[in-house]
Amino acid sequence: MASAKSPARIRLFGVVFSALSLLAVAASAAQRSSPATRADSRYEALPLVRSHQNHLLVRVFINEKPALLIVDTGSPGTVIATKRCRFVGVGNVTPDSKLPSRVQVNGSYNKLVMLHALRLGGLNVADVPAVAVDLNGARRSAAMMHEVEADGILGADVLFATKAVLDCQRQLLVLNMQPELPGNRSEERRV
Repeated sequence: MASAKSPARIRLFGVVFSALSLLAVAASAAQRSSPATRADSRYEALPLVRSHQNHLLVRVFINEKPALLIVDTGSPGTVIATKRCRFVGVGNVTPDSKLPSRVQVNGSYNKLVMLHALRLGGLNVADVPAVAVDLNGARRSAAMMHEVEADGILGADVLFATKAVLDCQRQLLVLNMQPELPGNRSEERRV
């Protein structure tokens, strides 16, 4: 008699286990598709593209022109390729801004320019100083690898200012849409 009930219990257990597994998979998929979505829209996750050279690239708009930037936490500042300055319409640093007109990068002096509007997803950052650098070597390397050429580098200056979190595993750049608001650091890290 016990053996007659065992197959029914096993089937019931299998159905319940399958249903729970499907719920877990659905919850996991929902979490992957919108990892930083919150009711208050405080965070936005931007997808990153990983190049064959292991660069993580993010699509942005500079002065409403599309651009592709390498995300580089080791770069202290944002960089724009000199060959792309005209296309994206960078501005000169004005004397009243108290910023130098040129800065030294890797032993050579480069012009400092202004990105009047940098749009990262839904986040707009105004008047970002950037260094105009000859990136021909990196662009040639990308061309040899049959990859899209980067227009510049998104540096630590913007990443710190936006309290960004780089998720290498999921290839996401998570931005705090309201970086000026104080927040719980541990909560921001869990996003």
